[in-house]
Amino acid sequence: MYRNVVCSVFLNIDKSDKFTDNPEFQMVFSVLSFNFHTFVKDNSQRVISKIKKIMNIRNVVLVICCISVIISCSQSSKNKNSGGKDLSSTGTDVTHTEDFNSFLEDFNHKPTFQRQRILFPIEATLLDPSDYGMQTIKENIDYQDWLLLDFTYDSTYLTRQMDKYKQRIVIYNDSALIEQRGVDNGIFANYLFTKKEGKWFLKSFIDVSY
Repeated sequence: MYRNVVCSVFLNIDKSDKFTDNPEFQMVFSVLSFNFHTFVKDNSQRVISKIKKIMNIRNVVLVICCISVIISCSQSSKNKNSGGKDLSSTGTDVTHTEDFNSFLEDFNHKPTFQRQRILFPIEATLLDPSDYGMQTIKENIDYQDWLLLDFTYDSTYLTRQMDKYKQRIVIYNDSALIEQRGVDNGIFANYLFTKKEGKWFLKSFIDVSY
């Protein structure tokens, strides 16, 4: 309908006439303008609706990102407060280093603890008497053949009537050595300890006392 009206207007317009002075042209222009504005209005509502949907999705994504950042910062703060220490599955600090003197106290007075802290089979250098004299031999001692040791020592061991000896403990970063030297007798022994994963163990010893 609009097309026919437009065509008739343009056919009846004289070449010398101006479009703006033609009443029919003005009527068609008004109708087209009204329909154009109506079309823009309807479609703008659709566009706005789509923009709102996009904004809603964007807001959800923004909230998820904020939550992720908060959780990450919280975890980082916890690790910083814990001093960055690595914890094992049992919750104990695997970087803890056992004090040798505390270890030796338990080693001397707790038989079960002592056997747990020996690297069996342990290598021992011992004095073996024979028909040709005294000679040293190396043996590996198993768990069931172990005889308990006691490194308890005080000043009376140096002044007593029999079996007097000096005892010296030398502690390094990853090892320790207990030396026993007799006074006017044949006591001579060295006990080597090693540290594994922060714990002390008796690794080997030499006892050539006679």
